[in-house]
Amino acid sequence: MRILSGVFDGRTTGTPISLMIENVDQRSKDYSDVAKAYRPGHADYAYDAKYGFRDYRGGGRSSARETAARVAAGAIARLVVPQVRVRAWVEAIGGDAIDPANFDDAQIDQNPFFCPDAEAALRWEALVDAARKAGSSLGAVIACEATGVPAGWGAPLYAKLDAELASACMSINAVKGIEIGDGFAAAALSGEANADPMRPGAEGPEFLANHAGGIAGGIATGHGSRSSRPARSSPPSRRSVRPARPRRSPPRAATTLAWASAACPSSRRWSHSCLPIRRCSTAANAADRGT
Repeated sequence: MRILSGVFDGRTTGTPISLMIENVDQRSKDYSDVAKAYRPGHADYAYDAKYGFRDYRGGGRSSARETAARVAAGAIARLVVPQVRVRAWVEAIGGDAIDPANFDDAQIDQNPFFCPDAEAALRWEALVDAARKAGSSLGAVIACEATGVPAGWGAPLYAKLDAELASACMSINAVKGIEIGDGFAAAALSGEANADPMRPGAEGPEFLANHAGGIAGGIATGHGSRSSRPARSSPPSRRSVRPARPRRSPPRAATTLAWASAACPSSRRWSHSCLPIRRCSTAANAADRGT
């Protein structure tokens, strides 16, 4: 990757930062058959229908390689908000999910699947290898968590934090769905069970549950959450509270998100797995793999 502008002597200059990642590993001849037919599960036909023309040599902007630019920009964004810690991991591949009891943060970077469950990582290696040998691929669910997010981020209606996160995640090629907080599971809960009760704390309300994923009305609540798994059930009392005294500083939030993506038929590390802020999960189309 080359930095073309916006940085000098190790510091930003205030002008736009331009980055270039050269696609040096392209093999256009590998796509010669694609020129003759549309690939199911890919954007070949959709692009042709919209523009009347398509670049069949890898998919162009519908390729998974497009996500490399997001990773590079995300590395810069981390420096802008140093108080926010973002981490991501894979929660399931091919329907085989991790065991939350085996979650080990230190394991995430110790295997090619960014898996926090060492036992699941061994199973996934066999699953992905079998799919690769069959010329197929597997879908996956990816979780992402951010801690240190201050209460107040986001805005009502047209700039909701959860809407912005959902838009960012759904714009990733091959992602087919997203959940924030309990997501669709909230539809099976009563209003009482789905509520996130509060109690007075030293620096503002303390949340006793996190079904909403740390966002209410499109605005961050400052509620922390360590993992992408749903928080524990709410206790019987769900009375709202007022802060015991004015907050001197806004609480920091943790948000987790998970989305699903179709895995390429290989065990290589996925550059697009380390993305934004909240808990979300998604369902992937196994045929919708990047190129």
